[in-house]
Amino acid sequence: MITNPRSGRGGIDLSPVIPVLKAHGWEVEVRHKLKGGMATELAREAAKEGFEIVVNCGGDGTLNEIINGLVGTDVAVGSLPGGTVNLWCKEIGISSDLAAAALQLVGGVHRRVDVGHLSSDNKKGQYFLLMAGFGFDGTVISNVSKPLKNRIGKLEVGLAGVKSLVSLKPVFLQIEMDGISWQGRTGQVVIGNTRQYGGFTSFTPQAYINDGLLDICILPETNPLGVSRQIFDLLVKKHPDLEDAQTFRAAKIRLLSEIPLKIQLDGGKADSDEKLSSYGKEYLVSVIPKGVNMLVPSAYDDELFLKEEELPQVSARIQKLQVTGDSFETTKRVQTETGNPKAKKTRKVTIRILEAGIDQLVGLRFKKKKQLFTIIVTEKTILKNGGEKRKGMNEVFAALKEGDYIKVKGQKTGEKSRLVAEIISIKVPSTPGK
Repeated sequence: MITNPRSGRGGIDLSPVIPVLKAHGWEVEVRHKLKGGMATELAREAAKEGFEIVVNCGGDGTLNEIINGLVGTDVAVGSLPGGTVNLWCKEIGISSDLAAAALQLVGGVHRRVDVGHLSSDNKKGQYFLLMAGFGFDGTVISNVSKPLKNRIGKLEVGLAGVKSLVSLKPVFLQIEMDGISWQGRTGQVVIGNTRQYGGFTSFTPQAYINDGLLDICILPETNPLGVSRQIFDLLVKKHPDLEDAQTFRAAKIRLLSEIPLKIQLDGGKADSDEKLSSYGKEYLVSVIPKGVNMLVPSAYDDELFLKEEELPQVSARIQKLQVTGDSFETTKRVQTETGNPKAKKTRKVTIRILEAGIDQLVGLRFKKKKQLFTIIVTEKTILKNGGEKRKGMNEVFAALKEGDYIKVKGQKTGEKSRLVAEIISIKVPSTPGK
């Protein structure tokens, strides 16, 4: 667990969390981020030391640092709401009640999701999970006073926004997106991997986090009335109006600007220099399909995820792109590491059911020492009861109750004590030793 003592308003209180995790068999270590960028190093160290899960206990900025340390690994990233806005927690329905959020961690499922990557002038770049903002919001984040933000929270972001709006000057950009070109003057470009923005609106309300693509929203320069309409749409309608914004979807984006741009990544200031080349400033943004392993509440409605049958052929699409630079090399490297997973291994366990949830069973295994197991039930799970066979979640949960002994054959996940059930057999008689 990685905390940021300066996040939110004094950091997170883990006293309601750790007892819950330990009661479910988790071995927990807490490490503290003491300076900017330190969470990246702590996450890398955790991966090297064999930890299976790294939990973000700060805000979206700390989560961004953790993601930058774990892209391309199998280590799962969990989150607790310990920051000012906590966009990722809101996106996937993590409770603001820490004890409830701890239970969501325990019952969470592993989902590989896309991440974005930003580089400038072919230099080593940064990853982002939520979004990248160029222009106005990058200026806002640059103007935010972190000490004041820690004291008054979102109000300081609002004050920085007013200050930035006064000095807003649209810039001329050339943008290339998978063969589509756009050019013009704009005050704001948002490239989203997820949907929520700032906790109050959305620039990319149709984004999916597993489609191998990034959503782009451009607000072109307009007159004062147009600016007012854009602000109204974002604040009241909660999304940009297509009459006032231009939207695209792409795996590879190239932005050319005559001047350096202020940039924010996941609500934090991006590392970028102010140097100009002969052609101005170049920014490359690309997607890393399934680049990181996230821990998502099992009850989440999957709004951010496309169904498997709806997913485009991301690998074939990316291979066709004419791309250069560090960001694409990173894409190829991470795809090699995560695109060809090892064959799934199965395991058999016998447990006594302690609790039945919406889509999972929690049970105790008796062998040498007691051990808690979480069994994920899907529509493909087969239930055997004597000579009968049933299939599907409803059939399984209708037949089982607390106290039953069951034998489970299932696929291993990233956690040793978690299986995705293929076959569940009810033990008769209901005793663990027979």
